[in-house]
Amino acid sequence: MAAANYDDPFGDYDVPALGQVGFDLSPSPADSGPNSIHPPLQVSLEASPYPYTPILNCNSKFDGLSPWAHIQTASSPSSTSTPLPPTDLSSTYNGLSRQVPSESKRKSKLLNEAVPNKRPKSAHSQRHSKHTAMNRKTGACLPCQMRTNKHVCLPGPDQDGPCQACLKRAQTPSLSPVPCRRARFQDVKLIRLGPSRDFATTLRWLKDLKPSSDPQKAEWKKLTNMAVKKSRGTDHGYTELRLSQGHSEGTLNLRVQEFDPVESDKTVYQWIDNGITHVYRCPHFAIADRDHAADQVRQFIDSNSGEYVDRLLPASSEPRAAFARMAFQTAVNRAQKSSLLEMTIKFWVAGRLIEKPWSIQGQESLGMRLDTCPASPYSRRIPVTPIMDFQIDNIVIYDYLEVVLGRIRKAMKQRIMPTKKEDWFDIHLATFILLHHVDLTMKHDVDFAQDHNLHKRFSNRPLIEMITFGANSLLSFHQQEKGHFPLSAPKWTDVESSYTFDETQKNYLLEARRLIQQIQLPQIPGTELFWTSQVYDRNWQPATVEVC
Repeated sequence: MAAANYDDPFGDYDVPALGQVGFDLSPSPADSGPNSIHPPLQVSLEASPYPYTPILNCNSKFDGLSPWAHIQTASSPSSTSTPLPPTDLSSTYNGLSRQVPSESKRKSKLLNEAVPNKRPKSAHSQRHSKHTAMNRKTGACLPCQMRTNKHVCLPGPDQDGPCQACLKRAQTPSLSPVPCRRARFQDVKLIRLGPSRDFATTLRWLKDLKPSSDPQKAEWKKLTNMAVKKSRGTDHGYTELRLSQGHSEGTLNLRVQEFDPVESDKTVYQWIDNGITHVYRCPHFAIADRDHAADQVRQFIDSNSGEYVDRLLPASSEPRAAFARMAFQTAVNRAQKSSLLEMTIKFWVAGRLIEKPWSIQGQESLGMRLDTCPASPYSRRIPVTPIMDFQIDNIVIYDYLEVVLGRIRKAMKQRIMPTKKEDWFDIHLATFILLHHVDLTMKHDVDFAQDHNLHKRFSNRPLIEMITFGANSLLSFHQQEKGHFPLSAPKWTDVESSYTFDETQKNYLLEARRLIQQIQLPQIPGTELFWTSQVYDRNWQPATVEVC
């Protein structure tokens, strides 16, 4: 399209004076006396000097610019709406000169220049854009991420092999090869996002209610408040409940109310004894105020994190348990100085809130009693209702775990890319705690499969696949800069010559190195320290977990 000429958009028209445009506002001298009666204002119907410009629809071809495109208006000096009438700049109003907005130098320059044509992309640019899009989807390899902020990672001859940069480095004798692994921090997903569909106690918050070919896959929505039981009318009162998992003296205090169950709501618990299925019935109560519950969950975690760590990781002389407890205690002691460690510890505690079942404490029990059958799991505790159990999990997951994990990923990325040696200690402890969370999450799934006689090792295949990928991604970042070195170096003097640690950090590392010598690397996923022990494996490779 030819460039438009902006020099004189009104060059083809005679520009009339102000009094001649549209309205005749000047009375004759003879009729200007103080006692004269003036006739009504006469509106001139003379043709406007401005051409009519039809409105363009979405499919219209734009072949030129409106002559009003760069004329200031009263409401907006840069507007393209109806312009002010052209006027002589020397005219005055009540003896005052009229103020006309002046155009900037940049705008004036643009008005006097042709619109530049957009340069077409070269074949190289198109290939580069294609690779950039692929990097966004799959992630650039870690060496490329560490080398450049743009994360340009061009694939090599083998799409499944190393990228061009890593392949070139591997073929250079003077440079030591580095593993070419693709990873993204957003792939570090370590949270169970809800129950599998076949074991859900309600389908109210399921995103897709259509029958699925895979009974385990389920995507859940964030919890919303439930309607109060209809028979209660306008009475929206609630009952206060005190809940506990037995890991702390403090309780989780929630407000509950009655509701009308729907077809997908489970209102009983089942248990089996000698092949006979028994039922424990629960009243129809659910959480009344989800926002209040979310706030109570945050307060509970803030107040009881220390007790959870102490009770779930007791002192032990066994090397694996001793190593885990020492790492957690060191992180707890450093949490006041490190926001990363503080968030990571609370994330680990929150992960335990969706594993062990909650029990009702105190006088208020919603009318439920202990089961009289000694073999019943409810003969020693009063459970929360099935739908309350789902609600607590949903609130912990979507109001706490997802939010905190996002903050942890951001904080770790800032410390790892680029890596600073003074940040190694906190990154090591945070990675250890996150991987310990993965170990416990897998163990919980293994135990669930055994408790329900599923005749397979894992109960939730999508969960295991997701956290396996997430744990491998996290370890890829940790191992890329030889994060294992302070724990795996053959000589302590090599560590001291490369890093600067204070006395507390030195004591931790020396004791950790001593315990590691007594620990055999676990080989079975779902067992203690399977993932955690990989932080000090100098020959680390991504783990493969077989999910039946």
